[in-house]
Amino acid sequence: MNHIKFSTCLAVLLLAGCSMLSGGPTPRSYSQQDFRNFLNEVRLEAANKNISEKTLAANLDNAEYLPKVVELDYRQRGNFVPFRQYISSVLTDKKIADANLFYHENLPLLRTVEKQYGVDAKAIVALWGMESNFGRYMGNYNVVSSLATLAYDGRRGAFFRGELIDSLKIIDQGNIAGADMKGSWAGAMGQSQFMPSTFLTYAVDEDNDGRRDIWGDKADVFGSIANYLHSLGWKKNDGICQKVTLPAGFDLKEANIKNENTVGFWRAHGVKIIGDNGGNDSKVASIVNLEDNNSDILEGGDYYIVYDNYKKIMKWNRSLFFATSICMMAGDIE
Repeated sequence: MNHIKFSTCLAVLLLAGCSMLSGGPTPRSYSQQDFRNFLNEVRLEAANKNISEKTLAANLDNAEYLPKVVELDYRQRGNFVPFRQYISSVLTDKKIADANLFYHENLPLLRTVEKQYGVDAKAIVALWGMESNFGRYMGNYNVVSSLATLAYDGRRGAFFRGELIDSLKIIDQGNIAGADMKGSWAGAMGQSQFMPSTFLTYAVDEDNDGRRDIWGDKADVFGSIANYLHSLGWKKNDGICQKVTLPAGFDLKEANIKNENTVGFWRAHGVKIIGDNGGNDSKVASIVNLEDNNSDILEGGDYYIVYDNYKKIMKWNRSLFFATSICMMAGDIE
């Protein structure tokens, strides 16, 4: 899974049609003694990775099995939601207004981070807004307990066990107290909704106060988002996506994010970019189709030309809908 996050945006993946399959494994039977034995195994593994006994005692001794987390993990949610219904729910007029407000309120800090990492400030704000509603909702689950529950349950046990140990490393480093480490049911944390492994790799102490605080420190939040995108190869001022109209007879099989051609190629084949200013014909791009329709070109349909930065966002979250929502929100910031 690379470092793709299980976050509040897991809902985005499901809304975009990435359903969980029915008929899979059932939850592991829970017993308190089994759960404690499991945590003792984790404790030994974590101690061998030089996590202090103080951290292990304070957090694993108090970890709880959370039945609600297991329920959420197994819940069947395969109903497809059309793009326009999805986008109207996640990109409201209020969220666009908030994006503009918070962009201008934080502009000096955003400009500093933008210059340091080479990542557009508007994209940083869009990801911040989409992941945690600008820091308003980060989840209220104890991350250690959530991850311990998911690791014990075993459906994706190896993955979540690794994330659990990484969460203990974060606490042991002094970034946050375990009781304050809140996140989504699946363990995504803070205003940027990083999984623990993502935090350890990409979170930064932007203001040099000795902690990487993605929960309460906007400098660290913005710096961490920017560092992640920079590490993925973000290209500043290179755009994310633009809406297009497709010519009659266009083969929608060509509308595939893996099908790359130059902007000039697409223009020559009748693709019209909305608001086209005659940009670089040699720029590499793909066409994506967000309609639930793979045969007929729809007048006014949701078709986009997408650039390399769009594909970087999809490494953050593998959803065309999510990536397009970031593109749209960033484009609505003035």
